[in-house]
Amino acid sequence: MSALQKLIDKRNNACKEALDNLVTQASPGEDPVRLLQDAGRAFIPVDPTHSSEPEAGPSRLVPEPDERPTITTIVEEIMDQPWYKEQIVHRQSFEPKPAQLSTLNPTPSEFVLQALSDSRKISTFYSHQSTAIQAIRDGFHVVVSTSTASGKSIIYQVPLLMALEQDPGAKAIFVYPTKALAQDQKASLEQLLFTCTGLNHLKVATYDGDTPQEARSEVRDTASVIFTNFDTIHASILPHEDNWRQFLKQVKLFVVDELHYYTGLFGSHVALILRRFRRVAAAVGNRRIQFVSCTATLANSGPHMQKMFGLQSNDIVVISEDGAPRNRRDFLVWSPPMVDPSQPALGKASSIAEASSLMRFLMKRGIRVILFCKIRKVCELAMKTLKADLSNEGRYDILKRVRPYRGGYSREDRRRIESDAFSGQLLGIVSTNALELGIDIGVLDAVIMLGFPMTIPSFRQQAGRAGRRSKDSLVVLVAESFAVDQYYANHPEELFDGKLDELMVDVDSKVVLEGGAQEEKYLVVEIGQNNGDLKNIEEVEVSRAMFEVYEAGVFLHQGMTFIVKEVDHDSKVAKVIRAEVNYITSPRDFTDVNAMQTHRIRRAKSSLAYYGKIHVYVKVFGFFKISNKVILDAVEVDTPAWERYTTGFWLDVPKKTLDLLRSLQVNVAEAIHAAEHAFLIQFPLSEDVKTECKAAEKEYKVTESTRKRPARLIFYDSIGKGGGVSARAFDNVEGILEQALDVVSHCSCEDGCTKCVQSLVCKEANQVSSKFGAMIVLEGLLGRESSRVQEDTLTEPYTGPDTIVDAPPVAALEGGDAIVAAGGLELEELEGTVVVDKLTTRDAVDDKLADDIDELPSLDGLLWKELLRAGGVNGGGVDGMLETVEDTLGLAAELDVSLDKLPQTSSSQEAEFPVLVAERAALAATPAALVFPTRASKSAATGAAAIDPFPFTAVAERSSIRFS
Repeated sequence: MSALQKLIDKRNNACKEALDNLVTQASPGEDPVRLLQDAGRAFIPVDPTHSSEPEAGPSRLVPEPDERPTITTIVEEIMDQPWYKEQIVHRQSFEPKPAQLSTLNPTPSEFVLQALSDSRKISTFYSHQSTAIQAIRDGFHVVVSTSTASGKSIIYQVPLLMALEQDPGAKAIFVYPTKALAQDQKASLEQLLFTCTGLNHLKVATYDGDTPQEARSEVRDTASVIFTNFDTIHASILPHEDNWRQFLKQVKLFVVDELHYYTGLFGSHVALILRRFRRVAAAVGNRRIQFVSCTATLANSGPHMQKMFGLQSNDIVVISEDGAPRNRRDFLVWSPPMVDPSQPALGKASSIAEASSLMRFLMKRGIRVILFCKIRKVCELAMKTLKADLSNEGRYDILKRVRPYRGGYSREDRRRIESDAFSGQLLGIVSTNALELGIDIGVLDAVIMLGFPMTIPSFRQQAGRAGRRSKDSLVVLVAESFAVDQYYANHPEELFDGKLDELMVDVDSKVVLEGGAQEEKYLVVEIGQNNGDLKNIEEVEVSRAMFEVYEAGVFLHQGMTFIVKEVDHDSKVAKVIRAEVNYITSPRDFTDVNAMQTHRIRRAKSSLAYYGKIHVYVKVFGFFKISNKVILDAVEVDTPAWERYTTGFWLDVPKKTLDLLRSLQVNVAEAIHAAEHAFLIQFPLSEDVKTECKAAEKEYKVTESTRKRPARLIFYDSIGKGGGVSARAFDNVEGILEQALDVVSHCSCEDGCTKCVQSLVCKEANQVSSKFGAMIVLEGLLGRESSRVQEDTLTEPYTGPDTIVDAPPVAALEGGDAIVAAGGLELEELEGTVVVDKLTTRDAVDDKLADDIDELPSLDGLLWKELLRAGGVNGGGVDGMLETVEDTLGLAAELDVSLDKLPQTSSSQEAEFPVLVAERAALAATPAALVFPTRASKSAATGAAAIDPFPFTAVAERSSIRFS
């Protein structure tokens, strides 16, 4: 890199010298910038919009999909192609399964049966459909977990029609995770109602953020069924219950499709919204709403529905026996070949090129295919490659029948692509997971996945998009070079037999689940040839814009290349011009995640875990120009950094452990990175918690890096998704560390896998990772002597690239609300006592109490003031403190606990009330000392484990808490 840097510096200096000469030599009155722009136009490639594709290419015969060969024949033909080099490393076939049919008793009316026949060609029901419909008719809530394309929508549409026949004033609410899916299902229901005699006058309407204000009251007053989402229910329906009261009184059916979509922090938000909805409906007199959910990839559908809706398990019927037919389906795991088997250093062939070859071959044989890509940029690169390959072959007849599809495109573009796909005009679609959910885009014969799609449920969901019209189908996983892909290439049985993870929803958490503001977006504007015409082509989120729109970089849109001419970060507008170039650009960036302030401390065996304020700093400092995996140039750019603050926790790796790693010749960055992943894999809400991933470009740099990072495992709440999930991990840090070490130690893999140290969402593709190093780090944090290290294994100190330094201490919160948290040896000298200094909110509490103290329950005013001061360190202000008090009172009332009988002195170590109250709220004793009960048995005399009573108090295990 030193020679390359010299070349870059030489070019930069030449450019600066040329610019200086231009400024000094420009004639009076001439604008140097304008001169430069005018001269630069001569070097910009011409717009190829009207020249890259001939009006008519050679006519080739593409078989119609109905006339295509069988998939078995197609696979055999693939293996006979000259470009086939034993890429298929696993093939598995699932034989056809006949339908299991059943009837309803009593049967629906003749009008409903006729409508099903006319609109869907349905004359009977699959067994799971009839069982679910009967359960709904019997008054149960129902969750259906069957395969994709098994006719799940019939399960709630038929009961709806039957309810409307009995009561034309009945209402229903249908909720879908995406607007596209809602529109697809709305059209399906409209068609069914239109063909049903007696119901064809009823109105179905969409009510979401796109519904015009002037149309909303009409929808509310006239629609029998509304299609909406949880954002709209939360922001527009529930807050205006008085306007919706008549509608809510008449709701009979509430449908939530794609139930597996709601998990983690987002799922917890939705679960709370559902509880609010049920309370509001009950308040207006409607306690008989039936809830129905459907999913195709959910392991614990019954318990998950119970948690989401707050229902009793005996009121829910779970349908998981699939009665739908299944035709033959072939799965291929495709591993790209070596570029040159005699030169392994050249690596494997491009996975994008391999996917393009497969897709082109399938389309030429009349196979309708979708290519799934994990991220937007790969989607654009795949489309660009496909266009180039088809153009080189002169197959414009196929090219015009291929479209890319992803988020960021305008709504009009997406609807047009969906319509073209559904009508059969398209042979191929290149998409992100935006089409993973059940939008009906017509017949698809094959699915190609460019890389493993993050999770097993996503893999199965994407695979289910093929063969949706009772035909044989093909699914191909093209493995990328990433460790996760190679793991499944070597263990393909886990793709089909692996257990689905249980989804996590936590509505009992006391963490404030407040969603962040919607992220701002950059507008990408295309500049026309006359430099005056402007056309909006895309919107890009701020968090992605820095990686996609930087000056002089290549921006990809619908398989076309644009050069970014100008980026205005104040107005958030990026101007681009169309250009055909034979390279792409890849940003060079770094992310620093730094602990800023300590709010809480917890002991985890021999280590300390710290919770507090986290600063996330992302900087793009340049980009590479790349063509065919070769770096053509490295360009520096000056872009503003992306900075956000969030909450999280961290553990500092002991110096003894660092010395041991280096003596064993283990790269410390690899060990820490793998240990971070091992921890997150064992945390059930890990998708809502992030860590700092190590980049190979920095960690394996030959010359010493000047950007040193602390020897620290650090975790933080996902930005923009609300906060507080990391606090749950912090509360259980010791147990998670123990579990992580146990899993890593007993995992049978050699170098790490997705079960132990490799993260499916690592943005650096797990390239910097050491399973052995992770075990040593975890053992060090837990204070264990490594059982894997023998005296004779110790070597000379590590001399390779080392970017890790000892972790410096992190200051406590400053000012009146500060805590002083003891750490390290000082903590031992205090014999397990953490001193909390100046725990006060000063005049703010006193001012608020002047107005509110009389409204509080009858308790000594001074005790309440201390309680509020103790709870006030959470940063929520005085209102937040009063809310803490209300929560405490609520819990106490549930457990029949009297708060006026709290211990009055610090000697009352063993409290005479249930531990649960203490664990979830702040409990005060006297102004002189606040003492909290323990999680341990109330009969324990000493040595009890300290609880974590309110959000930002320094806590150490086996300690008391003393205020000074």
